[in-house]
Amino acid sequence: MAVSLQQRLEALKVTLGLTVTDMAELFGVARPSIYAWLKGNEPRPDNVERLPEFENAAAQVASLDLPRVDKLVKRPLKSGDSLFLLIKQGMSLDAALAELAETGATEAEQRGTEKGRYDLASAREVADDYSVKAVRKDS
Repeated sequence: MAVSLQQRLEALKVTLGLTVTDMAELFGVARPSIYAWLKGNEPRPDNVERLPEFENAAAQVASLDLPRVDKLVKRPLKSGDSLFLLIKQGMSLDAALAELAETGATEAEQRGTEKGRYDLASAREVADDYSVKAVRKDS
């Protein structure tokens, strides 16, 4: 079963965590054009020709299984560019993807650290302690 152009555009949007505004910028069109395409209207041939290039970039990004890709795609890299800008310009993504893979792994590790859980437990302990003191004061 063939995948429709509409499904391909939606997959691109979701895979890269893009907004309609981002998609419009990527293709160099106005937002209403993207909305029309997502509803099934046919883009101009030059825009259809660019889609495989963007899909290839999205596949490379998806292969990294980055957490929160929508937060990483427009983040400035060490080069000063963002992954989004490199995709838009048709540039090589190798260095950017390696950097983002490292950044994603580091941030995922930081979200799961003992410190984060300790702070949460401490907050609970403070709340419990406060409740106990409030009960004693009322007694």
